[in-house]
Amino acid sequence: MTTYRQVDLIELRELETFTHQNDMDAAIYDHIAELRANEEPASTIEVLRFFGRSSLRVLGVSFAKLATITEQTGYSLSTVRRAIDKLENYGMIEKHPTTKKWKSYGKSRKKSVNIIVIQPVNRQGETLGTSDEFTPHKAEEGYERNEPFQRKHDSKSTTETESTAMLRHAIPSKLYDVLSPFFEGDAEGLYNAVGTLFRAKSSVDSTILAEDHDEYCNAFLNVMRRYKSGKVRSLNAYLYASWQAVTAEITRRKNRVSKSGLSEGLADWFAGELSQELAEV
Repeated sequence: MTTYRQVDLIELRELETFTHQNDMDAAIYDHIAELRANEEPASTIEVLRFFGRSSLRVLGVSFAKLATITEQTGYSLSTVRRAIDKLENYGMIEKHPTTKKWKSYGKSRKKSVNIIVIQPVNRQGETLGTSDEFTPHKAEEGYERNEPFQRKHDSKSTTETESTAMLRHAIPSKLYDVLSPFFEGDAEGLYNAVGTLFRAKSSVDSTILAEDHDEYCNAFLNVMRRYKSGKVRSLNAYLYASWQAVTAEITRRKNRVSKSGLSEGLADWFAGELSQELAEV
């Protein structure tokens, strides 16, 4: 029998699946890796990303209306419904139906929105052979680092090859193409660098997609140039600070464009100024 809930903040807290936003972001990217590996449509991935963006007040819990999801993702209602069903079948989300609440009469029998709860990655139950899915490491000082995944019977070279192939699916292709040449034969190094990017970005604005902004790649290339010349001692710490600064600038630029109605050309000028500033660091 279906149990209907009411949209109540206290009850929603009981459904919260993550303690920290970084954990939720990592789980979402794990899920995206699985979807990409199975060649699922972009609409399914975008709907999952929307749930992540709309689950910040109660981590992992979204209660957006279908109309809002279609508006924000740009997909039709039928496409959004199919995406939600697919994510539920994968076990990446749970769906909880709700009822409306009337002030005078209490609980109503009329259905309201579905509460969507993003699920952590199931490390025991394998949905994609997923015992070694992509989860960005917390690579900075002050964060406990997980031990890299190792198969008992595989050689180191085989593990590296398979890990790199998995990362190719997990990371947006634009970022992978720029970062991966610097970490040939070092899947864990690439793993840590991407985790640093996601964490630095999320510390400022998790709604920004790094693959949509060239500044992230430009900042990485600048840091690697300085690192190879011996001017950078802690690579991940320097990458974190650089990407955090990039995200802050993109956020400020977005706010200026929104408030002032700046043209795209002027917004591009700001991007150019940022690139020049990073090059001079």
